[in-house]
Amino acid sequence: RRERVAECRQCSWRNFCQGGCLAFMGHLSGSFDKNDEFCELRRNMYRRHALEKAGISWNPNDLLGQNQEEHTGNAIAATQPK
Repeated sequence: RRERVAECRQCSWRNFCQGGCLAFMGHLSGSFDKNDEFCELRRNMYRRHALEKAGISWNPNDLLGQNQEEHTGNAIAATQPK
């Protein structure tokens, strides 16, 4: 599903959420090829959790601002097995 939903294909966190809740979107829209309304919330939640686990200090404003991609790269790298 993460490869079928257009917004998910480019998302750094697609392997974490797998495109959201399949049942919810099927029920809500009748389509399984859309992401749900919680997409941005999940992205920020995953990003924040990964940064905290990696011991990387962060500012909540950075998660929504221009430093987002840098933090995302650092957070994802920190979650990878060594």
